[in-house]
Amino acid sequence: SSSWTAVTSSRDGKKLAANTGTGGSLLDILYYTLDTTTTLSTATRAGYGPWNQMCSSRDNSKIYVAASYGGSITTDSGCTFSHNSGQTWGVGGGLSTQRDFYSIGCNGDGTIVYIGLRSPQNTVNGELWRSTNSGGLFTQVGAAGLPITSSQKWYGIDLSDSGQYVYAADYSANAGGGFIW
Repeated sequence: SSSWTAVTSSRDGKKLAANTGTGGSLLDILYYTLDTTTTLSTATRAGYGPWNQMCSSRDNSKIYVAASYGGSITTDSGCTFSHNSGQTWGVGGGLSTQRDFYSIGCNGDGTIVYIGLRSPQNTVNGELWRSTNSGGLFTQVGAAGLPITSSQKWYGIDLSDSGQYVYAADYSANAGGGFIW
C-alpha cells in the first residue's frame, strides 16, 4: 500500500531493496530484505530530500540511492548508501549540495558509482559525478565528449559488471542532448 519510487535486487533475485522516497518528504524510508522471506525491514534516514533511483551490487549488499534536495534548509541532496544490506547508512562525500540528484548506477561489486542530476538548480550545469571507492567520495565527470550544459537531465545511468562501460541517458532533447551517451 505504498507509492514505490525505485527497486533494485541481487543478480539471483533473492534480495531486494526498494524505496518510497515521495516528493517533498523530509524523512525517507527504505525497505529491504536480508533473506528470501516476505518480511520487510525498514531503515529511516532523516535530513535528506526525496529518494529517487537506486542501484546495488550483484549480491545486493551495497545499496546506493540518489537523493534530491528537499527544498528546505534542513535537507540536502546526494548519494545515500549502505554497505551491509541496508542495516546502516552513510552519505557520499564531495557532491554539491541542494541539487536534484535523480539517476544512479554502479558496477557489479559496487565499487564504481555514477550519479547524475535530473535538472539543474542554482544555475549549475547538468552534473554527472563518479566514485571509485564505493560511494565514499565523488568527483565531477568532465565534459570530455559529454554535453554538460544547463539543459542536461540525466534520467538513467547503468554500468557493465566491471565498470568499464558506462551509459547515461539524457532526457533533454535540446542543446545537443536527448541521447544515450
